[in-house]
Amino acid sequence: MTTSHSLSGYQDHERRHHRAIVTENTEYHLHDELCVGVRERHSGVWMPDHPALGARLERVLEWAKLTGIIGSSAVFKMGRGAVLATSPVRDIVRPEREAPGFYLQHPCCIEAGTRPARLT
Repeated sequence: MTTSHSLSGYQDHERRHHRAIVTENTEYHLHDELCVGVRERHSGVWMPDHPALGARLERVLEWAKLTGIIGSSAVFKMGRGAVLATSPVRDIVRPEREAPGFYLQHPCCIEAGTRPARLT
């Protein structure tokens, strides 16, 4: 987690857990370092069978440091030692407010024993 500095000098933890790594054709939506959703950028279609789902971002996920991967590939660590490298990263964004409702794997849903409404 990153820390942010307020004007008073107080340091607090970054509370945002969701971000999206944007490549030319794809958005990789993350909850901390876990890939919870993948969307095709041009059509807006969510890809429920994408191999990155459930994979962990191999890089340090600190907001300030994460922007350093722009122009290079994001690397996801999958099961059994496999890795997935994206095309060059164009941007790191905060997902739209509605996006988590489309996530197929989400730690908050798993912990609560529920799934997003569109999957039930």
